[in-house]
Amino acid sequence: MKKKYEKSVKILGAGVSGLSAAITLAWNGIEAEVFEKQPHVGGRFIRDFQGLQNYGYFKGDQIQEFEKMRIRIKPYMHLKRAIRFSPSLFNFEVVTKKIPIFYLVVRGKDANSLDSQLAETAIDLGVKVHYNSKINKNAVDIIATGPHKATILAYGFYYNDINIEDATYMFLGSRYSPGKYLFAIPGEEKGEAVIVTSCGVDQGITYTRLKKLLQKAIDEIPTLKDIVDGSNPAREFKHFGCLDIPNSAYRDGKYFVGEAGGFQDAIAYFGIRYAINTGYLAAQSIITGKNYDTLWKEALKPSLEFEAKRAWKYGKMMDKDLDNMFQFIIKKYGPELSLEEYLSIRGKI
Repeated sequence: MKKKYEKSVKILGAGVSGLSAAITLAWNGIEAEVFEKQPHVGGRFIRDFQGLQNYGYFKGDQIQEFEKMRIRIKPYMHLKRAIRFSPSLFNFEVVTKKIPIFYLVVRGKDANSLDSQLAETAIDLGVKVHYNSKINKNAVDIIATGPHKATILAYGFYYNDINIEDATYMFLGSRYSPGKYLFAIPGEEKGEAVIVTSCGVDQGITYTRLKKLLQKAIDEIPTLKDIVDGSNPAREFKHFGCLDIPNSAYRDGKYFVGEAGGFQDAIAYFGIRYAINTGYLAAQSIITGKNYDTLWKEALKPSLEFEAKRAWKYGKMMDKDLDNMFQFIIKKYGPELSLEEYLSIRGKI
């Protein structure tokens, strides 16, 4: 797998994974070029808000872990509260006084977006980023083009005039989300928020149906109804993602990173951790000559499989089973759990 890069390493795609690879290469004295077909970073995202989960199978504070990779990002919010609801709206709150439960970042071409932050770092390190560029895949070394197919669909409403607390709101169950997971998170500026529902492509649900279910949730769930308080979304958006854990992410002499390689979170569908990590590990493979598949399987496969197993389990659970699970948790721990308490039972439920 080791190549001698006498010329620059060519990367297709200026997303999070491609730029993470470029930054890592540049820090290690290897010239990198990034080719992006759009006229800017951010690709398909238009001022989107996404979460970087800071607990679970990945150990340590994720921002600090990225710092060790010399990949520095600045979230707009550190969330220390996550409120979870069952289908019948039994709910408990997970809180922490220490490290955040989620970091929130802007996606898109905004100057302070995660994408722009990484592009600025890469360019400062001497990486050449070519926008409005088309290049044959055969001419590049790293493929970072985003989802190579759609396995996940998401539909969301963006608001800029509502009152939402600094917390994530997570609603489990099939009534409003065929993927059994609907969420609301605050945006960067006061009044901003997104509310999103999702499903698997194999469920045969259309974007039109997802939109109707999302509106139904906002109309019927008291918590969401209070948050929105009669406001209309300023914008609607739809995305697709790819979760397709590969046998190999090094094919035909190319390193596949991020969703181009099928790396995605099976539960929350926030793939930022996998995008950064696979970009970094592909670059490390080039730098050290170590096998890329060995690197990502050692670092990432346990969490990918753990999340996939949990997602499969949730998918098999009836709404009444989710209600029973929530009632058990509330009876044992009360309506508020510390993050440590939640993590102690997370792998068992």
